[in-house]
Amino acid sequence: MTSLSSFLLWQHAQEQHTQLLQQADTCAHEIEMHAQRHRKEQPPTKREKAAILSMYYQGLPLCCRGGLANLRSIIDPCWAEYINDWAYENLGCTGNAPKEGGFQQGREKLEKFLNGEEDA
Repeated sequence: MTSLSSFLLWQHAQEQHTQLLQQADTCAHEIEMHAQRHRKEQPPTKREKAAILSMYYQGLPLCCRGGLANLRSIIDPCWAEYINDWAYENLGCTGNAPKEGGFQQGREKLEKFLNGEEDA
């Protein structure tokens, strides 16, 4: 194989790689848009909110893998992943000890978030 044909094969592979990355970005965007629509149309019930707050009061994790498993046991996966990400960013990942403000402020932030008063 000549160096020109090797280069052309490499260039073609690079173009395909770029196209696949663009397709993946488009798919990720479509998934996120669907998830946002789902969360808007089907917010957590009072019972689900109460169960999530109860988890927080008990010191059960809402973030990371353990928290995701806990959340999935009481709420649909779309909401579970959304809350899991929010908890990691806003409550920290040390047994739900909030990054700032302690347990009380963490509880207030979580309640506002679950009631749609605070976005992720």
